[in-house]
Amino acid sequence: MFSQEQIEAVRQASDILDIVVGHGVKLTPSGASHKGLCPFHREKTASFHVYPDKQFFKCYGCDAKGDVFTFVRDTENLEFPDVVRLLADRAGITLEEDRTPRPTGEPEPRRLAEATAFAAQHYLRTLLSKPEGAAGRDYLKSRDISSDLAKAWGIGFAPSARDWLLERATNAGFTMRELELANLVLPARDGMGACDRFRDRVMFPIRNTRNQVAGFGGRAIRDGEPAKYINTGDTPLFKKSELLYGLDRYKDACRDNPDLRQEPFYICEGYLDVIAMHRAGLESAVAPLGTSLTSGHVRILGRSRVPVVLVFDGDRAGVEATRRAIRECVAQGVEARVARIDAGRDPFDILQDDGPDALRTQVTATTGAYEFLLARAREVHGDSPEGRAEAVRDLAEIFGAGSDPVAAENYIRDIAFDNAVTRAAVEEAWAHANRRARAPRDDDAQPARAPRALSSRPRTSREARAEQDLLLALFGEPALIHDARERVDVERIGDPVVRKIVSVAFSLDGTPESSAVLARLRALDDDDAAEQVARVTGELIERQAMLGQRSPSRGANPYRDLLVGYCAFLEAEDVKAARARKFSELLEARATQDDDGVANAMTAIADLDRERHLDKKVDGKAAETTPKGPSPR
Repeated sequence: MFSQEQIEAVRQASDILDIVVGHGVKLTPSGASHKGLCPFHREKTASFHVYPDKQFFKCYGCDAKGDVFTFVRDTENLEFPDVVRLLADRAGITLEEDRTPRPTGEPEPRRLAEATAFAAQHYLRTLLSKPEGAAGRDYLKSRDISSDLAKAWGIGFAPSARDWLLERATNAGFTMRELELANLVLPARDGMGACDRFRDRVMFPIRNTRNQVAGFGGRAIRDGEPAKYINTGDTPLFKKSELLYGLDRYKDACRDNPDLRQEPFYICEGYLDVIAMHRAGLESAVAPLGTSLTSGHVRILGRSRVPVVLVFDGDRAGVEATRRAIRECVAQGVEARVARIDAGRDPFDILQDDGPDALRTQVTATTGAYEFLLARAREVHGDSPEGRAEAVRDLAEIFGAGSDPVAAENYIRDIAFDNAVTRAAVEEAWAHANRRARAPRDDDAQPARAPRALSSRPRTSREARAEQDLLLALFGEPALIHDARERVDVERIGDPVVRKIVSVAFSLDGTPESSAVLARLRALDDDDAAEQVARVTGELIERQAMLGQRSPSRGANPYRDLLVGYCAFLEAEDVKAARARKFSELLEARATQDDDGVANAMTAIADLDRERHLDKKVDGKAAETTPKGPSPR
């Protein structure tokens, strides 16, 4: 998308202190940092620090941390390319994007955006003032949507004429191919000419993270239509599994009211529900676009580190949508709660019938996701032994999709207790659910991205810690890169994300700083690896602050010790593997009464045990010189 040089130029031109203050965070100097109240969680005592010399931020309350790109991404809910564009515009930098060659005659994405914006302007103008828009005005009036409110949200109307938009757009210079790719026009078929995709519908424009109109949701206004709502199909601009209606309004509101970033996201089912919630003062309300809440949606919302409240209808379809949404949230470590909406009603009905106070009361009286699903399981399956077994399987399927071991321990305990079954029974159901959760899924969303990178093979906590220490060594003292290239076999690194980071670091010339590695990973659009580098850089800030408060022993080099410790870990693992092989040989020799084989195997095991004992003594001495900073999270 962007070259490493372009990304680094944008970083150098974007002072994180200015950016954070510009987002409404009040900061005061505090030693080497500036501190203030965290924009990512509620707090009364300031724990959010910005380090201008490191161009980094960290909250010691919620553990949010990162560079200027991370901060803008999480506060603006943007994808990384859009973060670069936004900061480049702010700094006055012109970007040149790498473009994949298009087939001859294919239009540029810019033209599709212009065609969609053209359609939005004409739909809005028609609704507000044209005779063809009378039916749309009557419908919105019946729904208590004034012309001012329609204008504020950009709501329009597509007349019933077969080629109403097609004629106007082609007269304005747009080609048939551009209109087809923007999904505004359907191509000719079955002997019929091309026609508008949207006809006789109220049009809700949907904006993307760049604040462009990416597509539309069209609501039928007459009975008998086969589909009440139709959406723009997927286009280069419009991906319904990643777009949320109302997110652009939320971002605008956050600029005027930074405290809004600490409110939960309210997830509704429809466009009018979102508008009703905003009218009631709940400006963090959004909705998926005629589809279930997908992993892409949850990934975007999860950046804000606030809970989501599911405000779905209380009917059977709404309950099932709630269940699926909870599963996506659990898979990505996002807290989910469920609003207590009366069966047969939605937020728009409540606002119309009972007013904004009643709506706020209902949607803010929430139930935890586990309590909601437990009650639902008992309602569906009953309290018989067979029913409790089904409930255990249902709950394990949802909560077994997560990757947080602490949360897993709590859920397993609660499921066993609440359903009067043994822990072993829950663990068996849990393991089955985990296997299913890791299997590839066919849906219209991107694969779920867990909050932590998952290895392609089973890994121990010691291995994970050792690999984190390797990253700390490389970024804490970049000069160690030369020694590390000689001693570290990249292919032995178990975590694929750490493996990618080290590979990139080794591939760069000289002694690359973490910022250079981060820029390369950003250029490769590898968000997982870039976030891992950001976390390690945050821990380095903590360690360096701690080392500044006490003097290390003469000659001590804590980062070299970390590298030595990683290499010692690998050697110890080799010894363990060799011992396991010799133990297997011992068992086989005993089974065949091979006395020489038994003696040889026992001698080899004794030698390996002595080697392991010496390694432990060396590890203990190394640990005494290593700063005991906070463990990586």
